[in-house]
Amino acid sequence: MPHVFDRLRRGARARAGGGSGIGLAVVKELITAHGGTVSADSGPGTPDRAAGRGRHSG
Repeated sequence: MPHVFDRLRRGARARAGGGSGIGLAVVKELITAHGGTVSADSGPGTPDRAAGRGRHSG
């Protein structure tokens, strides 16, 4: 999943439906702007998933 956070990137399944392909790019920009990290993962027989981890500023 090397391009999942690229702007305007849409996978094969997404091309069949709607959407602009900008959602995960925006998520990455917001999380990293606040010092966090974001990752994505996929595997055979498992759903695709993305996770973000923010930095606590307490």
